[in-house]
Amino acid sequence: MFNSWDLKNDNNSVYEVKQPGEGVTHRYVVRDLGAALGETARLAPQRGDPDIFAREPFITGVKDGFVQFNYHGWHPELLKHISPDDVVWASELLGQLTDRQWNDAFRAGGYEPALADRFIGRLQQKIAEGRHMHDH
Repeated sequence: MFNSWDLKNDNNSVYEVKQPGEGVTHRYVVRDLGAALGETARLAPQRGDPDIFAREPFITGVKDGFVQFNYHGWHPELLKHISPDDVVWASELLGQLTDRQWNDAFRAGGYEPALADRFIGRLQQKIAEGRHMHDH
């Protein structure tokens, strides 16, 4: 959904949170979204540009039972074995986020409401595309 071209360990973390009576839960945290809201490329991608983010394709097809993404960044092997069912599952989860949650997330990232709305609108389009992955 996001165009994270620089997938590297220091940009992503997993925290174990101990909940009294519930045990340990995991929190997955992405610490650098700047490049995820632009184009996907290895060298000097355009960052934080809603026009570029809006025109970047998400899914380009399915080949041998696996989804093909418009991804041109580091570690493309991480995206090689994602099935249509995986995309539908992730899209359904993301589709549960409310407008308020999306707006809160972008506000916390320092985005002005009008700019956030453009990114959120495109993300919601990608979520809808992912939910209909079996139609491809």
